[in-house]
Amino acid sequence: MIRLCFLLVLLWSASTLNAQQASDTIRVKSRPAPKYRGANPNIKKDVPSIDVPVARPTGVAQMFIMENWSTLTIKIYVDSSYRGTIEAWGEGRFTLGEGEHRIYMVSVGGTREWSVTVDVPVSTIGSMVPLRIEGDEIKVGQGRLQ
Repeated sequence: MIRLCFLLVLLWSASTLNAQQASDTIRVKSRPAPKYRGANPNIKKDVPSIDVPVARPTGVAQMFIMENWSTLTIKIYVDSSYRGTIEAWGEGRFTLGEGEHRIYMVSVGGTREWSVTVDVPVSTIGSMVPLRIEGDEIKVGQGRLQ
């Protein structure tokens, strides 16, 4: 009975927190990716070449939903480490812990790149934030999704 009451209170509080509308967006323009002589300085840890088990992160985090509304396949790096690839017109999700994080995206062909820094305050932990690539822009939602 106590578990049921706790679950109901938890569900109610989650629904009221997520009921807020997205307020503003940040527009980030893409730019032609420069030709580097050697390694890209924005990437420290690229796609793993072998299957290595990775420990699942624990603790609180904020989920980012990446919508790729473009014809490009895009590789995503968070804090210079590879996090995944999103196909053209696809969607992906990743989580970030508290603090400031740099999200760097580059098309698989290396023709376009985007870079944005997001701050994840403790107050937004547990919420979802949309990141949408539309043409040359990334729109980063400031509020929470419904």
